[in-house]
Amino acid sequence: MLPSSHFTEKEKQALNSFRQQTGIIEQVREGRGTRYVIKDRDSLMLHLTTWRPHEATDLETELPPRAINIATTRDSKRGSHHHEIHYLLLKATGNQVCWASTDGQSLDLSRQTQQSGAGAIAIHASDAWQTASPLWLVENQAMFDRMDWLPKGTEASVCLYQGQLHGLLLKWLQTRQRAPEVILFPDYDGVGLLNYARLLEHCQSPCQFWLMSDWESLLTTYGNPDIWNRPKNLEDFHNAKRRLASQPAANTLLPLMNTMQTKGLALEQEVLWLQPLCP
Repeated sequence: MLPSSHFTEKEKQALNSFRQQTGIIEQVREGRGTRYVIKDRDSLMLHLTTWRPHEATDLETELPPRAINIATTRDSKRGSHHHEIHYLLLKATGNQVCWASTDGQSLDLSRQTQQSGAGAIAIHASDAWQTASPLWLVENQAMFDRMDWLPKGTEASVCLYQGQLHGLLLKWLQTRQRAPEVILFPDYDGVGLLNYARLLEHCQSPCQFWLMSDWESLLTTYGNPDIWNRPKNLEDFHNAKRRLASQPAANTLLPLMNTMQTKGLALEQEVLWLQPLCP
C-alpha cells in the first residue's frame, strides 16, 4: 500500500485510469487521505511484463540502444536511441583527393568517384580520418549530383548533408582537424545560417560560408518571400544572427543577413546555375 500523497497529479491520473480499466488496484480512504492497494499481484506483474518485456539490467550492454529500447519499452525511439556511427557520403573533384586514418585505413576518393560515382566513410568522434584537401558541405542533392558550379581547379571532397548538419558530424569535426578547410554552401535562409553558426562553434578546421558572386542580384531577382516568412525560418534566422554575432569569422555575412532581412527574401542554392540569366 502507498498513500496517494506519494504520487504526482499526473501519476495519480494514470493510476486511477489503470484502476478503472483493470480493477487490479483500488483506492481506499484512510484518515484524511487515500491509499492505493494492489488487489491482484499476479495480474499486475503480467501487465508490467507486457509493458516492459525486460529490465535493462538483464540485457547485454553491447546491444544497440534502439534494440534495448524495444526490449524495455516496446518502442525503439523511447529513451536513448542515438546511433554511434554516421556515414559521410562524399564525391571528389580533382584527381588527388584521398582520405586516410592513422590506423592504416585509406580511401582514394578520386578513384572511387570515377569508378562508382561517390564514396562513403563511417565516422565516429574518436576515429582518425583526415584529408589534405578542403571539405565542402552542400545542403541539396542537385549540387552533389552535378559539380560544375565549383570554382575552376577545385581539388576537394564534397559532402552531401541534406538539410541539417548531423550532431555526430559536428562532434566528429570537433575532435580534431579533419581537413585544412571546411566550406559550407547551404541555402541562404535561417537553417543555412544556423548550420554555419553550429559549424563555427564545433569545427576544429578553419570554416567558411561560401558566398556566390553577385549574391545580391541573385537574391533580388530569385529570392523567395514565402520561404523567408515561414515562422521556423524566422526563428532560425534570428537565432543564427545572435549566435554569429560572437563569431569574428561571420563578419563577412553581415551584408547578406542584413539584405535578406531588409528585402524579406531567402535564396535556394540551385540558383547558382541561373547566374548567366541574372540582370
